[in-house]
This record gives sequence, structure tokens and C-alpha cells, in this order.
Amino acid sequence: MTLIALKESEQGGSEEASPDGDTVADLLPSLPNNANNNKGNQRRNSVLRRISIGTIGFFQPKPPTEEDPIITLRDVSRARNRIQDYLHQTQIIQSSNVNSMLKVKVLFKAENFQKSGSYKVRGILNHILNQREQRLQKRTKGRRSSLPQTFSVMTSQAGDFAEAAACAASMAGVSCASVVPKSTCRATLEILHHYKSRVMVHTENCPESVREKAEDEAEESGYKIFPEFDPTIIAGYGTLVSEFLKQTNSTLDAIIVLAGDGTLSAATAITAKEMDEELDVYLVTKPGDPLIPAMIKGSWPHDTDQECRPPSIAPDLNLTVHPKTRDALLKHCEKTVITVEDTAITDGMKFVFERLKVVVDINSAACVAALFSDTFMQCCDTKEYRRVGIMLTGGNCSVQNLPFSKGAPAHDSIKCRI
Repeated sequence: MTLIALKESEQGGSEEASPDGDTVADLLPSLPNNANNNKGNQRRNSVLRRISIGTIGFFQPKPPTEEDPIITLRDVSRARNRIQDYLHQTQIIQSSNVNSMLKVKVLFKAENFQKSGSYKVRGILNHILNQREQRLQKRTKGRRSSLPQTFSVMTSQAGDFAEAAACAASMAGVSCASVVPKSTCRATLEILHHYKSRVMVHTENCPESVREKAEDEAEESGYKIFPEFDPTIIAGYGTLVSEFLKQTNSTLDAIIVLAGDGTLSAATAITAKEMDEELDVYLVTKPGDPLIPAMIKGSWPHDTDQECRPPSIAPDLNLTVHPKTRDALLKHCEKTVITVEDTAITDGMKFVFERLKVVVDINSAACVAALFSDTFMQCCDTKEYRRVGIMLTGGNCSVQNLPFSKGAPAHDSIKCRI
């Protein structure tokens, strides 16, 4: 369990929120108001229509319903505008060895070169900046902000999420405090200290009492506890996908993503399908996951819980798919789910280290293993894929815990494809 407590810096000064679009004052006065001018009337009607759906400022869109998607391409675009000046546009790398082995062109989005080594900094930074904009907008309207001066984010994820939160807080000019288990690796602790995050370590591994105590203390101190699932975080994740597709000119035939807790996979599915309806999105998980029959049936079982998921060496595969992301996965992802064993994940990580010469974490290695699986290779042959995309991350990688460096014999499940 990790508690990320974020607090506005007293020395940060005042910031001005960038608008999401045109204002009514900017657009309406310039429009011709002539009954005989059809072109002018059409433009005016277009502006009024945009006002009604909330595109232009000062007009709130209708409240979301359960049928609405968790994010839209507009949310992703706004997130990109917020964070683009803070983060890198990570590059795309290729390998002629991989292309010749698979007979398709594989494009690796090297998000492991991102700040903090993970895509998660995109979502957390977007969340922080969005909260700042909300407070500034209320203050500029002459009302005292009802939002507290401090706020915090509770999450059950440690590792790369804690690192990304500390990095995002540092860039946004807010202070950060992290409550992490004693088992947290040294590399993560050093990164948290580098970003001047206050680190509090507890002895037990994620006890519920520690979580409840942290929430109570945060609320008593004026902190607002935001839920672990937040659309602004998912929209930030979507910027990774939109950036990837723009760099490839939307020429990908398929993209592989880890199922995980559903946040990145849902962001990938929604963003990819809105930008390119013909792009196929494949989910990766462990054998025996209830996600597999759910995707085939097109409905989720009511009794699905975390205990149903088999253990995996990839931390994100041990997470439960969030209920609010299930509809997006069922609607936008392929029914064929790619499963990978731990031995294949280990071989995938070793392959990337040796062939691509880049550092990735075990979660990315699961996607690489899926790339070489019999299931996906059959899909490539059946659907005649020519270009496939994978997003690499390295935020959960520690040189002390590499699965292929402990003296265990190599399985070489990938080399046998040569």
C-alpha cells in the first residue's frame, strides 16, 4: 500500500490555467449576425452546438451517465495539452531481429525513457494539474474555492506508481509524502528521496489498519482523499497511446497491452479505437484469469475477485480489473486474450535486455512474451498484420531483482522461434 500525499508548495507562486478551448466572448462577437448570410449562420449554429456539449468554456456539459465512456478523445487531448511541456515525447525503436523472427514489423514505444521510467507519470501529473486548474477557475470567478489547499492520492500500488507520483509532484511544485511497505526495493526508495518525497516505511506488508489510519490522519489534516480510480489519471495514460499512433501515422494493425487493473488497457482501447477503428487491441494476462472467459462471453461474472487471479511474477498481472474499466475492455478489445507463463515472461525480459539493449520491467516483458506466443502469431497469419505496436516501461525494474540473473537455467522459449 502506498499513500501519496500531495501538498501545494508555498513558494510555487500563482499559476494561470490554460483554457481548454475558445471562450464565448472570443467567438460570438466575431460572428456575423445577418439573416441573409447562410455561412455566418452555420458558423453561429456550430458554436452554439459546441456550447451545448460543453466544448467552450463557462458552460458545463451534461452530467455523465453510466453508459458514457470513462474517458473520451477530448479528455486525452486536454491531458496532452496540460502535460506536454513537462514530459518527454518518447521515441520508437525497432529491431531487425524481431522483425525477421515474426515476419511482421514491430514498433516498440520506448516509454521506459520517460521521466520516472513509466507512463504512470502522465496520469498522475494530469491529475495534479487538473486539480490546480479547478481551484484557480473557482478563484477567478470570485468564489472561495471549496477544494482544500492540500490533497492526496491513495493507491494500492507501490513501485513505479510511487516513483511517478514523486516525480510529478516535483514538476508541479507540490510536496509529496509516500507510505511504503518495508519490502520496497532500495532503487525505489532512492528515487523517492531524489524527488524530495517524504518516505514513511511501515513494517507489515500493506495492513488494512495502516491504510485506515493514513486516511483518518489525512482527513483530519485537511487532506482530501481521492479515489484510486480517477478518469483524469486514465486520460493521462491515454496520451501515451495517442502519441504512439501519431508517431506511426496510425499505420499500426494491432497493439498489445497488459490487462493489469484495467487503467492502461482501457485507456489504450478507448484512445486507439477513437483514433483508428480498424486497430486491434489485444490483452495479455496469465492462464486461468477470469478475464479470458469474460472476453469470450462478452460479459463479466458477478463473483470475480482478486483471489480468482492466479499469481504471476509480473506485479500488474496480480491486480484486479477495475469494474469501471470492464465495459471498455469488453467493447473495444479483441475477444482473443493472450496468456503468458512466468517462464515466457522471464525469457521476454532477458530477450529485450540482450537484443534491444534497453532496460524494461517485468510487466513490459509480459507483453514481449505475448508477442512471441503461438496465439498472437496465429492472429498475425490469419489477419495478415504488417505492423504491431508494444509500449515498453522500466519503472518497476531493479538490478537486484532481475528474474534471469539468479542462476536459474534459461528456458529460451523465444530463441526457439529463430
